[in-house]
Amino acid sequence: MRRLFVLVLVPFIISACGGGSSPTGPTSCTITPSQTNVNVSATAGSTAVPVQAGSSCAWTVTSSQPWLTITSGTGATGASTVTFSVAENTGAQRVATVTVGGVAVTVTQAAGLPPVTVGGGGVPAQVAVGTAVNAQFTAAGGNGGPYTFSLQTGVGFPPIGWSLSSTGLLAGVANTAGSASFGVCATDTGGRTGCTPVNVTIAPPAVIGGAANGNWGGNIILQVGCTTPLPQTYPWTGTIRTAANGGTELLVSVPTALVFNEVHPLTIVGQRVSFSIDFGVILNFVGDLNAGFTSISGTFTGTNCQIPPVVVIPSGSWNGTKR
Repeated sequence: MRRLFVLVLVPFIISACGGGSSPTGPTSCTITPSQTNVNVSATAGSTAVPVQAGSSCAWTVTSSQPWLTITSGTGATGASTVTFSVAENTGAQRVATVTVGGVAVTVTQAAGLPPVTVGGGGVPAQVAVGTAVNAQFTAAGGNGGPYTFSLQTGVGFPPIGWSLSSTGLLAGVANTAGSASFGVCATDTGGRTGCTPVNVTIAPPAVIGGAANGNWGGNIILQVGCTTPLPQTYPWTGTIRTAANGGTELLVSVPTALVFNEVHPLTIVGQRVSFSIDFGVILNFVGDLNAGFTSISGTFTGTNCQIPPVVVIPSGSWNGTKR
């Protein structure tokens, strides 16, 4: 009986292990982008890459660089299309990798032109009512010039009375106090544009004059005159203050020219200062205050300091700082 039992059992085991089909493993997931090397231009734009995959194959997409953004198809199951956008390149050639379900797609963006930059102008931060402004803006970069200038859309407008030409000249006279914020833009020959912000306050003349009030000192430098040798430097000190009549005056001393605590009317229009002092001949001074009203520089000319028929017109430069 023991031998018979064994003989019956063995055929049963053989029948269970042989003669059937092998179990089927999981279906493979193959991701196939239509291209694995993509070249794009330096300008901003969008590119689409079709992707083939099995109907049950799920996959995701990532970008290795912030200048390349996946805009659609960040993930899908089965066949789909990946769309990405690139920012404008303003430098050397650059490369990013778009990974589609583990498959690398190399995106190479061509080198670009430097951005258009706008400079110059020199618009003062504060200008008096009635002061003429002539500020020339310049541009560089991009495809090069000639550049066309315009106001930046949707940012604001210059003060009433000011206008910007297509060549970049901002000019005019504002007769109303207030403030303005606007942008000046330049467009190159290829249509690329850059802008710069401008902020200005149009102030009543009294406000401008008051800002210059205080103690000052500097040098008067005689370049041409009847004194030898030349040039001659004359240190000066003084006070700009409000006069009794509501105007502005300068209390000034120039010891080496024998001028002590003399009071002279002083006119301030915008950033421009003018006054006269008698040094034996009348010298007429003009100068420009900086935007912060802490420094001034200018020139002067005088009346004839020689006996006719010889004529010598004194002239030179001068400067000062607020103390």
